[in-house]
Amino acid sequence: MSQTSSFWQPSEQHYKRFIWVCMGLGAFFRLFHYFSNRSLYTDEAYLANNLLVRSFGELTQPLDTAQHAPLFFLWVQKFNLLWAGNSELALRLFPLVVGLVGLIMFGSLLKAFRVGIVGGMVGFAAFAFAHPLVYYSSESKQYIVEVLCTILGLLMYFRFRNTTSWRDYLVYAAAGVVMLWFSYSSLFGLVSIGMVHCWQLLRHKQWVQLRIFVVIYASWGISFLLNYLFIIAPNSLQSGEIQSMWLDAFAPFPPTSVADLKWHFITLFSLFDYPLGLNWSFLPPYVPYYFTFAVFALGAMIVGAWVLYNRSRAELLLLLLPVGLTYLASAFGKYPFSERLMLFAVPYFFVLMAIGAQQLYQALAQKWPKAVWLGLLLMVMAPMISAVKDVAYEKEFGGWKRREIKEAISFLKMHKKNQETLYINHIASALPYYNQVQGLNWTYQMFTIDVVPPVNERGILRQIYLNKQQSDTFWIVVAGDSEMDKTATPLTHKQAFIYFFDTHFQKLQQFRAKGMYTAQYRFR
Repeated sequence: MSQTSSFWQPSEQHYKRFIWVCMGLGAFFRLFHYFSNRSLYTDEAYLANNLLVRSFGELTQPLDTAQHAPLFFLWVQKFNLLWAGNSELALRLFPLVVGLVGLIMFGSLLKAFRVGIVGGMVGFAAFAFAHPLVYYSSESKQYIVEVLCTILGLLMYFRFRNTTSWRDYLVYAAAGVVMLWFSYSSLFGLVSIGMVHCWQLLRHKQWVQLRIFVVIYASWGISFLLNYLFIIAPNSLQSGEIQSMWLDAFAPFPPTSVADLKWHFITLFSLFDYPLGLNWSFLPPYVPYYFTFAVFALGAMIVGAWVLYNRSRAELLLLLLPVGLTYLASAFGKYPFSERLMLFAVPYFFVLMAIGAQQLYQALAQKWPKAVWLGLLLMVMAPMISAVKDVAYEKEFGGWKRREIKEAISFLKMHKKNQETLYINHIASALPYYNQVQGLNWTYQMFTIDVVPPVNERGILRQIYLNKQQSDTFWIVVAGDSEMDKTATPLTHKQAFIYFFDTHFQKLQQFRAKGMYTAQYRFR
């Protein structure tokens, strides 16, 4: 084979080398951002504050500050804090390990779905470099664990679906039971697996196997039921916090207006941007957003669905049914169909894209090899560019979620007097964490000021003036993604907080860091 034909028609050896390179680069990106050791994001800090003060038993109770996480994930995090200390690296160690394991296991998932060489290269590159997957591999939250559970659930199905070993039955049952305590969203994948498998056994009249696997899948259902009754329902659903926080993330079904239809198009675009990371968000902001949509990736997924429909409808259902069940749960107001809560579904979409990419290559490469490879490259261009850009501009990694409170604390250490009180907004919840783990012992109060003037303006001013006898100066620490702009309408939480203090007190000095603002004030 000539060099030209070899390049356009990669061999199994080329595929293995490519996977190893992508795996190495994917691991590098994840490790790089882990050891960059950025400050805790607000939600990380909320969860960390719970982990610091609660015992293993107390973590079964509803968490403070509207936090929700699977119990076994919380226990692993608590164990890491006890074993490795109260650092950010300890908090993010488990997500990092899970992210690296998921990177390895996704290659096995592509093989399980019999994805060809070229499609496998496309799918694995997308998984290795996608910004959301890299980011959540170094965030102290459960979302990357849910991705691994999705992959493991599918691999378990392929491994055990035809087994007749009682040992395998027990392993299969136990794995599903445990998985539901590490990942809430694994319910959608495991229910889909149970439905598809039982349908197959019923079709082929394998009555003995059907009875056995029904018992296994029932054990999964009992596990989730116990989890729901004793952990999920008391912690989440009764408080209504999730519904209010994710109000726009619940599907309007059936759609009864143009606005409802528009929701579906916007949600599709948003999913390809986050959590899939396939949209061309790297383009300049003046480029219309519809030009950034990953149309090549969407086309490959549609082709992939068509291929599986003709080849194995059971495998197609394994990929589409979990997403459909999630959409249905969203329509009933039980699960937000948006952003990081859909991260668990990334493997389903990437496998579909890989299968479609393989089919497009086989159908068109002989006639238009360069055009086909260009199209395949465009499918994964956004993740590749994003991964490199995030290393080159590490201080921007995380976007609006990047809040460098450690820089603000360093400034305060140099300028703050011991008797001065700190006033913080609720988004700056990382300060209580660092106040404890660094032994700062700073006095602080947290206020919620969303509008100007605040609803409880007199009460807030009264609390502040009560501390005047300690010192005639004080500091504010404010987190948020918007800088001060008094002309903005309406003001953001961060802007409203700053504007309130600027109005009532004399500002002496200020300091800004990414996503953070701190200033010293004097009583007038």
